[in-house]
Amino acid sequence: MSCALLRFFKCYLFPHVLLQDDIDSSNWLPAFRFKLINGNMAPNIIDLCRILGAQWQLAWQPGNTLVVDESVYEYLGASPCHIYIPRKPHPNGIMSYGISGYTSVLKLPMLLDLEPWVPSNKLSARDSAKVLVERTRVAHPTLELHVVMDSAFGSFGDVPLYHSKSVSVTTSMAENKKPWLWDLLGYQMPLEAGRTALLPMDGTDDYFLASLYRTKSDSGKTIDIRTVTSAFDFTKPENPEDKVESVGERRLNDHGLFEYRTNWTDGPPTWQQARSFMDDDGTFNFIWLEKAEDVDVQAALTDLTADELMELCDRQSWKVHLHYLDLSSSRLSLCFK
Repeated sequence: MSCALLRFFKCYLFPHVLLQDDIDSSNWLPAFRFKLINGNMAPNIIDLCRILGAQWQLAWQPGNTLVVDESVYEYLGASPCHIYIPRKPHPNGIMSYGISGYTSVLKLPMLLDLEPWVPSNKLSARDSAKVLVERTRVAHPTLELHVVMDSAFGSFGDVPLYHSKSVSVTTSMAENKKPWLWDLLGYQMPLEAGRTALLPMDGTDDYFLASLYRTKSDSGKTIDIRTVTSAFDFTKPENPEDKVESVGERRLNDHGLFEYRTNWTDGPPTWQQARSFMDDDGTFNFIWLEKAEDVDVQAALTDLTADELMELCDRQSWKVHLHYLDLSSSRLSLCFK
């Protein structure tokens, strides 16, 4: 073994071992060589990642939709920043968070920036996402960012924060985040179906969508996919319908039909017939339906033809019993039970 290589092992691997020529300083590794080699063997990880991220941001012009996620690099030795994530290809190792996308032609993954999870920089998933998005936003100020994240990064409180910086987000959500909302959206939900709610965004006049889709895994387990997004747009109708504030007493009009005193959010009260509380697809106004009895629902359906009723029932998955059908007019005198 050469003297220089032996001295290298002495300096870096076995500093406690004394060699015969230790007393002769002329044989020691020069200070400048020691610093250069040591600097490359033990770099400042945070500074290195900052330099790499800045250069990657300069090299790539990303598209609007980017993904934030964590990566685990296999490492089985002792480490103050060891991590274990069972679902990863290499569950034991060291971790970093990254923001990435795809190239436009070959659809190859590209990493734009990374945030290492090391002893002096152990940020949470949510905080790491915020700094990655902020650096990307600064590097590409004209980009209309849409960031996609999993439930580790998901938070209802972060949606308006990103929105205030003109960043749209789509993130899956854990079941324990607003559990009442997922219970509501998933109530009596069949498989391969879903519901979506339009919800106000705290502190703004804007909205976000919360959706739940129920499916089944290959193993037969029922899975609820819970998603929140601010990456959407909608328009309100030019002439929105007046909203029913409350429904009062019922009376018979001159033609023997039920009418209901209806109070509106805007305008004087009016008397409305039962049919006016039902949309063409069979959806009833909830405020009226809370007060309605069997005869009221029958009154709303009586004026329908048999074909119209059957079409409506198909849309609503209703079961209908026909009690009496006047074939001459094709109208039902008592049609719903």
